[in-house]
Amino acid sequence: MDRTTTVTSGLRTPIIFLMVLVPGILSQAAPSNPTISSPTVNTIEEGTVTFTCETEGGSPTPTVKWYKDNTLVDDTSFTDSSSGVSIHKNIYSANIQFSDKNVVFKCEVENSATSSPLTVTKSFSDIYVEPSSPVLQGDSAVQAGVSESWACYTNRSYPIPTITWNLDSQAFSQGISTSVSQNSDATYFVTSILTFTPVSGDNNKVLMCEIEHSQTLSSSIQRTITLQITGGVSKPAMTIQQTSYSATSGSQVTLQCTASGATSFSWLFNGTNVANNPSLVSFGSLPSPSLTILSMSSGNIGSYVCRGTNSGGTSDSPAISLSLISLPTVTVSQTSYNIVQGNTVTLACTVSGATNIFWQKIAFNGQTTTLTIDNSNYGGSSVGAPSLVIYNIDSNDQATYVCNGQNTAGTTTGNQITLIVSSGAPILSTVQTSYSVSTGTTVTLSCSYSSSTSVSSVYWQVTKGGTTTAISTSSSRFSGATVSAPSLQISSTQTSDSGSYRCFAVNTLATGAGNPITLTVSGGNTPNLTVGAATYSVPIGGSATLGCTITSSPAATSIFWSKVTNGASSTISTAGNSRYSGGTLSSPSLVITSLQSSDAGSYRCNAVNSVGTGQSSLTSLIATYAPQNTVVSPSSLTRDEGQTISATCTSDASPNPTFAWVKVSTNQQYGTSNTLTISSIDRGHDGDYRCTATNSQGSDTATMTVNVRYRPVSTVTSAQASVVLSSGQSQTLQCNTVSNPSVSSYSWTKDGVSLTSATSQNYIVTISASSDYGTYSCYATNAVGQSNAIPFAVSSGTTGTTSGPATGASTADTGLTSGTIAAIILAILFILLILLLVICCCCMKGVCGKKEKKKRKIEPTVIREEPKEIIRTIEIPRYVEKPFVYREPAYREPAYREPVYRETYREPSAVSRQDVVIAEENFDILKYQTVPPSGTSIDDSLEHNHRRSFRAPANLPALEYTVEATTTADDEERRRRRRSKKRRRRHREEGEGEEREHRSTSRRRHRRKRHEEVEGEPIITNGDVYYRNYSNNADTSEQYYYN
Repeated sequence: MDRTTTVTSGLRTPIIFLMVLVPGILSQAAPSNPTISSPTVNTIEEGTVTFTCETEGGSPTPTVKWYKDNTLVDDTSFTDSSSGVSIHKNIYSANIQFSDKNVVFKCEVENSATSSPLTVTKSFSDIYVEPSSPVLQGDSAVQAGVSESWACYTNRSYPIPTITWNLDSQAFSQGISTSVSQNSDATYFVTSILTFTPVSGDNNKVLMCEIEHSQTLSSSIQRTITLQITGGVSKPAMTIQQTSYSATSGSQVTLQCTASGATSFSWLFNGTNVANNPSLVSFGSLPSPSLTILSMSSGNIGSYVCRGTNSGGTSDSPAISLSLISLPTVTVSQTSYNIVQGNTVTLACTVSGATNIFWQKIAFNGQTTTLTIDNSNYGGSSVGAPSLVIYNIDSNDQATYVCNGQNTAGTTTGNQITLIVSSGAPILSTVQTSYSVSTGTTVTLSCSYSSSTSVSSVYWQVTKGGTTTAISTSSSRFSGATVSAPSLQISSTQTSDSGSYRCFAVNTLATGAGNPITLTVSGGNTPNLTVGAATYSVPIGGSATLGCTITSSPAATSIFWSKVTNGASSTISTAGNSRYSGGTLSSPSLVITSLQSSDAGSYRCNAVNSVGTGQSSLTSLIATYAPQNTVVSPSSLTRDEGQTISATCTSDASPNPTFAWVKVSTNQQYGTSNTLTISSIDRGHDGDYRCTATNSQGSDTATMTVNVRYRPVSTVTSAQASVVLSSGQSQTLQCNTVSNPSVSSYSWTKDGVSLTSATSQNYIVTISASSDYGTYSCYATNAVGQSNAIPFAVSSGTTGTTSGPATGASTADTGLTSGTIAAIILAILFILLILLLVICCCCMKGVCGKKEKKKRKIEPTVIREEPKEIIRTIEIPRYVEKPFVYREPAYREPAYREPVYRETYREPSAVSRQDVVIAEENFDILKYQTVPPSGTSIDDSLEHNHRRSFRAPANLPALEYTVEATTTADDEERRRRRRSKKRRRRHREEGEGEEREHRSTSRRRHRRKRHEEVEGEPIITNGDVYYRNYSNNADTSEQYYYN
């Protein structure tokens, strides 16, 4: 309705007269409806919150006040004219607690031009409470194989937090029980109990309780215990029948517990021992040490633990939570509401200790009805949000309302709330509640209103996916939404325009809202984009092309690339950046040159058409480079023998590198992860260790120095530890050791008794009395510890070399008695007599003075290739005593000839040597191989090929050979007789003295020389000599001589 008032011409003159006389009356103006600029959310965390209320204009200056549940809390307002317009504000700070949930904070604005205050309200449907500092209960010292329990609890939070358990980052999935109880202020007391059986391998592992609360905590809260696993006597086994109990106020409750193997017990309440107060509690006896609370009250609410003790240690039962069952408390902050028809109102109610909330409506005729929450007419009325929300109020909603809280103890009814519904807000009407159009068309969402007072503004809101936003008509596609044309027109519709629209009209009394209008836009699709690859790996400094293919109907109108970092997307501009190109309709792929490490990340190709914006899947760009900045932490370690060393190797690389640990001095590999751990180290682990980080681009190294300390270790030899001294002699005992660090002190004992004056490495023993003999032990000590006893056994006797008398010792002590001297002289004379007798006997038998025949080495014979006789040249290196060579005339018997045969002799070989083949015209040694000396004669079956059986010299390996020959039995018999005769002659010569030996030697030399002139060079094998017969005998039979 137009605010201009039409008057008759007859009244125009008096009115003008009054305007001249009373100009101040017409200068008054009401301020605009107040708005709350902060906070804008409906859920908030406990703490300080700043409320800002603003209004524009008004004359005289309006007052801006804040009320909390109709109680004035702040009336300090001020005017801000910095923007050229007078903005009147009141900024109120309040410490919001959980109990302020659904409390109404109201801002009132008024001046003399307003008939009643202009109001706007703010309330919070939920207030979050950060979990209180958690408590972890349970033993750190436990026994392997014994089931244990640990409890972790937080006594105040909202909503319920999540509690998890880990053992050295290994999450538990079993053995966890969680109990939740509600505190008197409706926050939660949460207890989590972990029960598991540790093993010896769990020693020194960290047991962690972790609490997460996404509403208030950016990171989790952790509590830890380091487990110390021991053996021996098992600790008591503590068991409970149930993990939670509930009792009403004043009642008696008994917490059951069984303690197997315990010798004593106690109860803990929230970590503190429960005192034995007969007027409050009573205790059971072992093995069932129950706890009975005689009169339940709020002070007994909490966590209880039964603890048992024996010689093996202390064990705790799982935690038992005890809660108080009491009637809910219901608090109503406001008992009357006056709401304009068509608005939404929240009837505030706070309930604690209830498991069920319900509201009742009492009509003015006395009829009582329990309301059904359908989120269309009514909302709220839940344990988390007990207040009642009434939507789109009409005259039928005018009644009395009652809030009720219910639990197992009963029902509590709150104070009655009276709701008065008044008319005044604009009433909005819609032609239809749904529209369906195609993309690219124009649609008008119809809206009209009626109001008893002037409408100052009209606006529209749209809800998509649960989010409601105001529509701005400044966009070229949206028009209308004015006082004169309240309908909303949308041109060039898109599928993204689909949603629920609502029209609002504002007058001086209130704001009216129309029914929701559903708009559905269909037809056409957003562009479809496909990236070339899911991942691109490009070295730093190279060029990367991120491929993108577009399919769009209707056609795409623009394209752009975005980079996604930590979930946030930022558009990449190719203009003005020489390293970026592409990203256009004609060339949609993105090209990045001179790649930098900062370019790595996730990219997305985007295209826009008239339907909307299409997006590709993410493609990852990995900037690869060789490992660099490789660091070992710590860079040096000093540990004692038996301890554990641990170091971590880090390296900056892309892709992620692999790691290898090598000890520098031995090149021995110790690990292939980035962490090096060596348990029970010893002296051999001392030195430098190199960590090598490697990826496809290269490698980088870093080193760590390990210094292993160990206590002194003896280096005294057994010879040094055994000392023989005679009376008066002295000997210095040296306590020799190796150690790291060096020895700091020495101590000595004799036969287990400490020598307090001996504190150096050396100790001089002087035999002045028999008591000086015994076992002397030294002990070397350094910073690590003391060596084992290093004993020196000092005994009586005469040594090969004796030291002179010790300083201060009498020389008379070292003299011999006359009887001892006489005995020594007689013994020497007796030995000389025996020697003379031996010499005489030797001379009589002619043995003494005979010179041993000296052996001499013969250079190995090298067989050179000769025409028609030797096919291959071989060299047989051998050093032997050159034997006597006997040459026997070749024997031929034309009348009889035995067939040619081959005999082979072979002994097992222990020395590998390459086979050699010798082929000759008249004599063939076809193959030989070195074998261990057998010490036995060659088999008799071969004697027809040899002059005698032979034994291989001990200093030469045996020889395998193959011979082809033509002989007869008579030839062999003659050779056997000659060998026998030859042995007898040699025996005689050995017994006839040196002259005969000399003559025999001369004859042998003569024979050998003559034989060599005939036969040529010998072949020496295994200490025997073979001669070839080079006579031009037409017979092809073999001439083979052997000595």
